[in-house]
Amino acid sequence: MKKILTLAEFKHYCEERQPEKIIYNTENNVNIHSDNSLWFSVHFNSLLVSTAPLMEGVYLISDNGQLHFNCVQRIEVENSCTAWDYVKIYCHSNGHGKTYHLLMDY
Repeated sequence: MKKILTLAEFKHYCEERQPEKIIYNTENNVNIHSDNSLWFSVHFNSLLVSTAPLMEGVYLISDNGQLHFNCVQRIEVENSCTAWDYVKIYCHSNGHGKTYHLLMDY
């Protein structure tokens, strides 16, 4: 089932589900990483969704660092299986939009 969520709705969704592992993989983000010279997969064990002014965004956090998505317009969550969610984060800044793909494990 697909759900289109605002940042605030996604925050509530994550608070209820409490993801244990979040994966950002360039193979799932070819629209962003179209140059074949760099491929990586990064795992995060914590996710923070902030709706505070000047800090709005999705933060993926691990012991090795973090990844921050800002200018979030909406988030699409597809949970076709019980263990994983396929998440699309739609960001828009300076007249350009990008969509980032994540996997979330519970």
